[in-house]
Amino acid sequence: MEKISKLYEKYIFNKYAMHSKFIAVNTNYVKKSLLKWGYNGNIYVINIPVSE
Repeated sequence: MEKISKLYEKYIFNKYAMHSKFIAVNTNYVKKSLLKWGYNGNIYVINIPVSE
């Protein structure tokens, strides 16, 4: 099941994200993953504030 999930994520990423000029993400981990998958556009990290 995990392998199917990874393939689906890669399909969605290649179909939509690779053709965009910029992407907004919520963590640096996601940013690193996008860079690892070969995304070359601008990536903006928007940190979501969390209350104590």
